[in-house]
Amino acid sequence: MGPLALEDLIVAFAVIEHVPSPRDFLRHLLGKLTPDGVLLTLQPCQDHCSYDVFFVDHLYHFFSDHFQAYAGICNATEVYRDSDNPLIPNFSLHVLRPGNCAAPNHRPARRHIHETIAAWQRIFDTVDKWLAPINDNIIRVWGVGQTFTFLQAYTSLREARIEAAYDDNPDRFRAFDPRVGRFEEQSKNTDEVPLLLTFAPSVSVRRRIEQAGQSFFTPFLDN
Repeated sequence: MGPLALEDLIVAFAVIEHVPSPRDFLRHLLGKLTPDGVLLTLQPCQDHCSYDVFFVDHLYHFFSDHFQAYAGICNATEVYRDSDNPLIPNFSLHVLRPGNCAAPNHRPARRHIHETIAAWQRIFDTVDKWLAPINDNIIRVWGVGQTFTFLQAYTSLREARIEAAYDDNPDRFRAFDPRVGRFEEQSKNTDEVPLLLTFAPSVSVRRRIEQAGQSFFTPFLDN
């Protein structure tokens, strides 16, 4: 099979949540496809309480069933869906084909954005309670990407004094903060300083922390 022509495949990654009309956006892209072409879209998904509801530039928020309903309204068929991919959590992937598909005769399950907001408020409260008794607000942080910045915006983490910061790919952050390094390289002699994880740790991450003889806190284990 040879390479796909441009009109055989269109990819929209993290776009539809920004547009004034998702319906017009999908119809426009579907109209650019050949009869056998596919539209692949990825966007934040509320199936897993995505914190994109707090982003001012996200005009719409989607559940995966909600997105399927949009596809039907736009005369497209959803031929594949993945809303639980560990490589890009809190996003859903949908593959659509153009066609004379009738709009679905059912409504997506009634779930509400306020449930997502309430879930994140519990996380914010948990972070604030953990930070409150820490001496001089001095902590370490593992994970200084988007979730870290998000927690800074909505919790007292913005007032904390970050003694050390870790990431498994520190080069992407060193232009902004030269202190960022790998956990194993910088965690020696810091076991008395509380460690915040801005993600739910995998088994391997837990093992690495245990091997260093240290403990950690994360608000994402029970939420």
